[in-house]
Amino acid sequence: EKASKVKPNNNMSAVYRVDIYDKSILYTGDINIYQENAYLSYSGNMNCDILSVAHHGSNTSSHTRFLNLCSPDYSIVSVSAKSKEHPNGRIIERLQNISSVLMTSKCSTITFLFNDKGYKRIK
Repeated sequence: EKASKVKPNNNMSAVYRVDIYDKSILYTGDINIYQENAYLSYSGNMNCDILSVAHHGSNTSSHTRFLNLCSPDYSIVSVSAKSKEHPNGRIIERLQNISSVLMTSKCSTITFLFNDKGYKRIK
C-alpha cells in the first residue's frame, strides 16, 4: 500500500530535519511505516545524528530500512513512564542495533549541546 492512500489522521505528521553546523536532528512525529516508505527515496537527506523516534517507539513505525537510512548515533523515544503500550520491545531492540537509545521515561529531559566542533549530551 502506498503512503498516499493512508487516510489523514495522527500518522500524517510533518517530518523535518534540523541542521546545526554539520550535525542534524530528524523529527518524525507520529508517522507510520507507510509514510516511512515514502521517504526511502530521499537517501542521504534522511541521514541524521539524532533521531526523534516516531510514535513513541510503537510497532507501527521504525521499519529497519527507514532506520538504516537515518543511521543515527542517538535515537530518542519520547514516552511516559506510565505508558503500557509504548515503546515496543522489538522496536527498542531494532534501535539499539543502530544507535544509543534514550527514553524520556528513564532520562526525563534529554539535552544536547551543539557547537561548530560537534555536539555532546548534557546530563
